[in-house]
Amino acid sequence: MTQERRRFRRVPISTRIEAQVGGEFYSVTAENVSPGGMLIRSPKTLAEGTKVKLVFTLPGTKKEYRLNGTVLHVSPNAFMGVRFDDLTPEQIQALTLFVESKESTT
Repeated sequence: MTQERRRFRRVPISTRIEAQVGGEFYSVTAENVSPGGMLIRSPKTLAEGTKVKLVFTLPGTKKEYRLNGTVLHVSPNAFMGVRFDDLTPEQIQALTLFVESKESTT
């Protein structure tokens, strides 16, 4: 049995987001989200440690997020785990409330 290493609960989502690496822009799909990061699927796999800017709106909300992140792990089929960097307390609270609201409906 493997031990769970995640610090935050995640909820599944399926939403398009814009990712920017350097001067390149990508349209990617978020597969799940937590207050600490998200799993994305991208047509281009990025190296672990790559810094990325993410712009997205969570399903059912109107608030646009513009967050910096770091690719922590890469899986087959272009799945990448991205940790959010330098979140404000307000952003952490908003993401936590979103996750909690989705958990209560599942």
